[in-house]
Amino acid sequence: MGRQLTGGVSSDIWLVALPGGPICVKRALPRLRVAARDALLACYDTLAQTYLAGVGWEPPAALERRAARLLPGLLLARVDGKSPVEYIIDEADREVVRRVARALLADPVHRLADVRTTWREKLQ
Repeated sequence: MGRQLTGGVSSDIWLVALPGGPICVKRALPRLRVAARDALLACYDTLAQTYLAGVGWEPPAALERRAARLLPGLLLARVDGKSPVEYIIDEADREVVRRVARALLADPVHRLADVRTTWREKLQ
């Protein structure tokens, strides 16, 4: 669980306690959604590239295919499952997650870059 911090001008800022230590999470205010989208996608790119670069226990392409196929179900579980995330508050935001997940379930992809492309298209 987290607590909201004061001082955010362009975003809501939350302090979230994780097992590895606390982190700050920012959520862009509605007028900054485009900038937030671009920042989110840049973080996604960095995470995917960095993680895949460190994969040594199996071919990175095999892990990437599996991850790209699993992500849609994991997305749905986090908005409609038994343990939904607390930080997606607005129903409209939950619906965006559902739209992305459903699109990826209906037309599965094999690369994380393709998951990103679907996110980019649905977040316009």
